[in-house]
Amino acid sequence: MKHAAILLALVLCTAAHAQEPRFADELDVEVVNVDVVATGEDGVPVPDLRAEDFEVLDDGQPVRVTHFSAGERDAQAAPLHLVLLFDDAQIQPAKRSSAYAGIGRQLDRLLGAADRVLVARLGEGLRIVQPFTSDPALLADALKQLERDPPGIPSDHAARRAVLNEIRSGDAPSATALGSGSTVGNQMQSNSELAAGTSLTAVRAYAEGRRAEVLQSLVSLDRLVSALAGLPGRKVVLLVSPGFDLRPGEGVYQTWLEKYRSTRAARGSGTVDLERPGWDLRGALRDLAAGASANRVAVYVTAPAGGDSGRPDPRNVGGSAIQTETGAGESLHLLTQGTGGMAVFSLEGIERLAEGLQSDLRRHYSLAYPSPRSSSPGGDGAWHPLEVRVNRPGVRLRVPSGYRAKTADQRTQERAAAALLLDVSENPLDVQVELAEGKRERDGSYTVPVSIKIPLSRLMLLPHGSEHEGRLAIFVLTQEESGVTSGNKLEAPVRIPNAQMVASMGQIGAFATSVRVRPGTYRLAVAVRDDVAAVESAVSLALKVEEAGRKKALTPNPSPGRTPGPPGEGGV
Repeated sequence: MKHAAILLALVLCTAAHAQEPRFADELDVEVVNVDVVATGEDGVPVPDLRAEDFEVLDDGQPVRVTHFSAGERDAQAAPLHLVLLFDDAQIQPAKRSSAYAGIGRQLDRLLGAADRVLVARLGEGLRIVQPFTSDPALLADALKQLERDPPGIPSDHAARRAVLNEIRSGDAPSATALGSGSTVGNQMQSNSELAAGTSLTAVRAYAEGRRAEVLQSLVSLDRLVSALAGLPGRKVVLLVSPGFDLRPGEGVYQTWLEKYRSTRAARGSGTVDLERPGWDLRGALRDLAAGASANRVAVYVTAPAGGDSGRPDPRNVGGSAIQTETGAGESLHLLTQGTGGMAVFSLEGIERLAEGLQSDLRRHYSLAYPSPRSSSPGGDGAWHPLEVRVNRPGVRLRVPSGYRAKTADQRTQERAAAALLLDVSENPLDVQVELAEGKRERDGSYTVPVSIKIPLSRLMLLPHGSEHEGRLAIFVLTQEESGVTSGNKLEAPVRIPNAQMVASMGQIGAFATSVRVRPGTYRLAVAVRDDVAAVESAVSLALKVEEAGRKKALTPNPSPGRTPGPPGEGGV
C-alpha cells in the first residue's frame, strides 16, 4: 500500500461561525523533564530530598535544574495514563483466570494512581479491549471479557509437548550398536540416525515458530510504546507476563542433544541456528526498553500467579530434571531496566506492585532543565543518555536511562500514531477529515480522495509584505487490520492577502490529498501541526473499502467539549 500524497489546493469556504484570529504570546522553549523515584534500601520512598540533593548529567555533561517538584503532582499537570497489558500469547491457560482476577482486585488502587486506564492484550498482535477511561465499571467488564475470550494464539505448550514427545519416542543411540559392527548394530544405528534427523527437523521448526511468536509480541509492544509517546505527561505499561524466551527453542534443543549427542545429526547441527546473529533477543528487548525510556513510558511487570522468573519446560526426558526455558525472567528485568519501572515475579505480589506504582506516580520527583540543544528547534532527533546522582547515602534512584530529543515531525507523527492505535485525539485546530468516492486502479487498489479542513481563524498567520503567511505540516497515516502502518507528510503553506484577512477569519482552508488502499478495513489518522504557533491536532476515523460495494468513514474523534461535524461518506 502506498500514498498518493499531492497537495492540490487551498480552498476557501464560508464557515458557519466566524472566530477571532489567534496571536502568539509566549515562546516555546524545549525543556527536558526527568521523573525520578527515590527509595531507601528497604524500598520505602524517601520524601524529603531537595533540588540541591540531585545532580543531572545530560550526555555526560552537568546541567542546571531550573524546575523541581516533589510529592503530590500539580493539579494542572498532564493526566497520567496507565495501560494494563495481558500477554495472552505467553500466559499458560490455567493461569489466565488468576491473572485477570489479581489485577481486578487492584483496580481501585490502580485508578487511584492514574487518571485514565486502558486494557489491552497481546496475542496475534495487539488488541485494545477497553480504550482509556476512568470508569471502574468499564474496566471491570473488560477484564471479565478477557477472561471469557480464548487466547489470541494457540498455547505454545502444546507445540512444545508434541516435539518433546517425538524426541522421547525416537530410537536412542546404543553404545553397543556403535561399536559392534554387526548387521543388527548397524541397523540400530541407522534407526537412531533417522530418528535424530527427523526430530531435529521438528526442533528447528518449533524454534523458528517460537521465535516468530515472541518477535510478534515484542513488535506489538513496541507499537504500543510508540503510540503512547503521542500522549502528554507520564505513561505506564503494567505488563502481566511470564516473560519472553531470549533464545527461543533452546530448551527443547538441549533435550534433543542430550539424547542424540553421539549421532552424526548432532555433530552437524550446530545449535539449531541459535548462534545465528540476531537469534538472541536481548538486543531487541534492550532497544524496546530504550524506546520506552525515550518516550517517557515506565514499564512495570508481574508474572501470573504461581509463576517465577522462568517458564516451565515439561521435557523430563530420560529421567532428567524439569528445567526452565532460558531467559524468561531476565527478559522482564530487561524490559523494566532504564524505564523507571520495576518487576515482581509473582502475581501474588500484585498488591505490593500496585502500591509501589501508586506511590511512584503520585510521589515522584520531577526535575526539568532547558535542553542543551535549544539551538535546534524541536530537538535533534537523537538519543541522549541521562544520569542522575543523589548526594544522600543509602538512597536508591530509579530514573530513565535517557531520552530522545524529538524533532517537531517526530512529535507530530507520534500524535497521529496515538490517534490511530489508541483512539486518543486532541483537536485544538478543529480539524475535520472528509473522504470522497474512490477510483479503482488497474492493479485492483483504490485511490480515495481525502479532504482536510481547518478553520483559518484557528491558524497563526504572520504579516509578510502584502500577505499574511502560515505553514502547516500534515501527516496522514493508514493502518491495516494486520497492524501494518504506512504514511506520508504534506507541507502546506498558507498565504492570504492582507486585504482579505478579516474576511478569511470566517472561512475554512481545505487541503487535498489521497490514500491508495486495497479492499479492506483500515484506520486513518490525520495529524496537523501549525508550525508558527507550535499547536498540533490529531483525529482518526475508520475506512472500509469493498470490491464492489460502499465505503464509509466514521466521524473523526472530536476534541473534548466540541461537537463533531458530519461524517464523510462516499461510494467505492
